[in-house]
Amino acid sequence: MNDFQYENTWTQIVSAHEEGMETFGSIKNEDLRISISYTVFRNPDHTLKEMYVNCEYEWKTPTSFGYEDAWGISWDHKELYYKDDSYIGRTYRYDVGGSLDTWQKYNSLSSIGAGFIGGYVNQDITHKNTHNQTFYLEGDHVESDEVIIFASYGHGTLFPKGVGIASPAYRGGAAYFTGSYEDQTRRFRLDW
Repeated sequence: MNDFQYENTWTQIVSAHEEGMETFGSIKNEDLRISISYTVFRNPDHTLKEMYVNCEYEWKTPTSFGYEDAWGISWDHKELYYKDDSYIGRTYRYDVGGSLDTWQKYNSLSSIGAGFIGGYVNQDITHKNTHNQTFYLEGDHVESDEVIIFASYGHGTLFPKGVGIASPAYRGGAAYFTGSYEDQTRRFRLDW
């Protein structure tokens, strides 16, 4: 990883981090791929200033049900918090040949809390869908050099409702879903 300086801020671009990743839930990895990449921005003393996080939920095949799906991302909130108004979400729909058909941008979150953001996306059963969630985390005095992030996705199978935060797991938490869902949660370790 190479650091470079721009306007008194040190920056480190980090590719998707696969080490230490765990998967939980009923949706198989062959059907849904959850990945995270991130960019670290440092203060002049090299402490963490903020982190740009890109979480992608990529469906490998069209789904059987086309309900509104829910997603949630949580992290250890002792040192890092969500930067206000930094969220941007996008949904990309691909035809069966893999060509981009349509995309949609949205800027609102349905759920936000200490160490958690979440929302809803519309799942189109006639296309392969990729849902992309981007946001910034920041901290005042970040002493650690890593954070655990949980990314969860709930695919509605019958009248889905709601998304919320579960009891914190090891250094973080996971989203839980109400209603009738299949789900997948992945645990990532992001370090800098």
